[in-house]
Amino acid sequence: MLRRCRAPGAHDARDAARDVRRSVPFARLALCLLAWAALPAGAAPLEETWSVPVTVTDAHGRQVSQRIVVTAFREPGHQRYPLLVLNHGRAPDPYARARLGRVRLAEQAAYFASLGFQVLVPTRIGYGASGGDDIENTGSCTRKNYRPGFEVAAQQVLQVIEMARSRPEIDVSRVVLVGQSFGGAAVIALAAKNPPGVRLVLNFAGGGGGDPRLHPGEPCAPDQQAALFAEYGRSARVPTHWIYTTNDRYMGPYPAQWFEAFRGAGGVGKYHALPAFGQDGHQLFARGLTRWKPLAENALRDAGFEPRPLNRPAAASAVRPNDVRPNGVRPIEGRPIDGRPNDARR
Repeated sequence: MLRRCRAPGAHDARDAARDVRRSVPFARLALCLLAWAALPAGAAPLEETWSVPVTVTDAHGRQVSQRIVVTAFREPGHQRYPLLVLNHGRAPDPYARARLGRVRLAEQAAYFASLGFQVLVPTRIGYGASGGDDIENTGSCTRKNYRPGFEVAAQQVLQVIEMARSRPEIDVSRVVLVGQSFGGAAVIALAAKNPPGVRLVLNFAGGGGGDPRLHPGEPCAPDQQAALFAEYGRSARVPTHWIYTTNDRYMGPYPAQWFEAFRGAGGVGKYHALPAFGQDGHQLFARGLTRWKPLAENALRDAGFEPRPLNRPAAASAVRPNDVRPNGVRPIEGRPIDGRPNDARR
């Protein structure tokens, strides 16, 4: 069921037909579809909320099955869309994880949608609107076990991709994975599985165990992470880009060592050490879109994608976060949901 619809430029049509919509059950849906069809390429993306069933195995060998919230963005007017899955991080504070609501990463998702992608932003198990147990918990700082946490995150992303195979408008032979912080480590873990159709992985500030308040620049068990990334590198053949800053207060100087371990074991990729960003470079992905988007577009070109805004006037490709609004709700397997908009910053 379509629960809401809003499209830029459709206000006059909605106002003129308000009385008709109240008396004719399907008139509102028809007006929404007409308004969407009339939108030009480069307009603010359509936003939907999906409910996706996933099943994973946690660190204790327990099978966990539930639905997760997935926010979907796409630019209207195209028959087929390559897929980009955008993965959030993990705040050290459990209350912050619970308060995430429905993860949108709206500015970043709108930008990637403007390049022609169907963008999916999962809110993983244990976070915000999806809820559930904290199955990505990797233990205390002195007793870290990263592998199960990265694995359950990667498995959820993989199942979101599998769900997308049922959508005729999505081209799952052309997939890009993007992750930030814990989500960045998760997409590297998924790259080690070489999922069919995945052509590029962008890892922004990936890793775990960072806490700028308790131990700035010193993530827990960095040597364990180096060994784990080396393990991923032994099988990963998907091109990867590792994007970090020189003042990351979560991961410190260790990511360069993790990348060398990954590449030394056979992994394919490039490491980008960007200059300091603000007070904490770990926030580059969330707050520094203009700084990293040229790098992302070059990586997309190298992977065989041609970002469409490069062929448009600059004004037509601009994406403003205030332009992104909830435009509709589409159920997956008959289960529509609503979630409170929010952004995952870490």
